[in-house]
Amino acid sequence: MTGLNRVLIARPLPCSPNDSVVRVFSGGRVAVRANCELDQSLTAWVPLLTPIAMARGCRLELDGEVAESALRAGRAAQAVLAGWYPGLHEIEVAATRVAEPGRPRADGVGAFFSGGVDSFYSLLEHADEITHLIFVSGFDIGLHKAELTSRTLEAVREVAAASGKELVEIRTNLRRLSNRYLDWGRQYHGSALAGIAQLLSPHLGRVLLPATFADDHAWGSHPLLDPAWSSEVEVVHDLPVPRVRKLARVAESDLAMRWLRVCYSAGDSEYNCGHCEKCLRTMIALRALGRLSRAATLPHEIDPGLVRGLRLKGAGKVFAEENLAALRAMPQRDRELERALATALRLAPWHAFVRRTVRRYESGRRRGRSFVVRCHTALSRRWRRVVGGRRGLLSRPDSS
Repeated sequence: MTGLNRVLIARPLPCSPNDSVVRVFSGGRVAVRANCELDQSLTAWVPLLTPIAMARGCRLELDGEVAESALRAGRAAQAVLAGWYPGLHEIEVAATRVAEPGRPRADGVGAFFSGGVDSFYSLLEHADEITHLIFVSGFDIGLHKAELTSRTLEAVREVAAASGKELVEIRTNLRRLSNRYLDWGRQYHGSALAGIAQLLSPHLGRVLLPATFADDHAWGSHPLLDPAWSSEVEVVHDLPVPRVRKLARVAESDLAMRWLRVCYSAGDSEYNCGHCEKCLRTMIALRALGRLSRAATLPHEIDPGLVRGLRLKGAGKVFAEENLAALRAMPQRDRELERALATALRLAPWHAFVRRTVRRYESGRRRGRSFVVRCHTALSRRWRRVVGGRRGLLSRPDSS
C-alpha cells in the first residue's frame, strides 16, 4: 500500500441536523440519517471507521472535531480486535480538533432492537430502564429490501408503542464500505452499533447492545469490545445468556410471539422464510420449550429433512448443540427431530472440510490464472519487441 492509500481520510459534508455524512477517501460518501437530531462532531466515526482502517493497515485521519475520550477508547478497542484477528492491525487515529470533556451524558437509555431473540430478551429484561429503542435499516436488512424494511419497521413501531418506548429510526449505507474489508458478524457489527450509539449522544447517555453468545466467543460484539468504545455515550454489552433460556423468557411475551423476526435470508416479501438456519434454530428451540405454536411469524411444523441438511458452521453449530441438549431434556422427546439435528452436527466437520478444500482449489486456480496471465503478458511484450525490431530492419532503406 503506497501513497494516499496509507491514509484513510474522512471529511464531514454539509447536512441537516438529523444526518451525519462524511466523504471517505477513497471509499465514497457514507451517510447516517435519523428521525432525531444527531451529534455533528466526528466522535462517532472513530468506532465506525477504525476497524476499516485496521483492515487496510492505514492511518485514520478525521477532518473535524473528535472527543478526546473517543480517541482513548479507540486504542483500547483496537487492542481487543488486533488480539483476535491477525488481519486487523493497530493503527494511528488522528483528528484535526480534539475536544475536551464538555456536557454531561444525557439521561436516556437506549437499546438496539431488530425484533430478534436477543433484542426482545434485552427489552423484556430491562423494560423499566430502557427509554428508547433503536432500529437501524441497512445493517441486517439490506437497503435494497424496501418491502421487508417497511414491514419490519411497522412491527418495531408497534412494539415500541406497546412497550411505551420512544423509537429512534436510523438508515445508513455504512455496510457498502465496511463489507469490502470486514466480516460483518465476526469483526464489525459491534463497532458499527457503538458508532450509532455515539451519534445519539444528544439524547442517550447509555446504550445496551443485546448479547449473541453465552460464552467467551470472539465475535464482532463482545463483553470486552463493546464497552471499550464508550466515550460520550456508555456502551453496554448485555448479560450473556444461553439462547434457549432467552427464548423461554421471550416466549412468555405475547408481543414478542406476535412480531418475532429472526431471518436474514427472507426475500423482500417475506418476514421469516421458515427454512434457513436461523429460522430452523429458533423453531427447534421453541419446539423444545413447547412454545412453537405461539410464534405467529414462524411455521408450526419442522421438516426433519431440512434440519438434517443444515450446513452448520460458526454460531450455527454452537446454537445447534444447545438445541440438541434442550431436545434431549424434553419430557416427551421428539426422536426424529433429535436424530436429524444430531446428523447435521455429525456432518458439520465434513462440510467444513469441503468448504476449505473448495477455497483452496479456487485460490489455487486464481493463482494459476494469475501466473499464466503474467507469463502471457511478458511473452507477448517480448514477441512484439522482437517482431517490431525485425520489421524495423526490413523497412530500412539500403545504405549502400
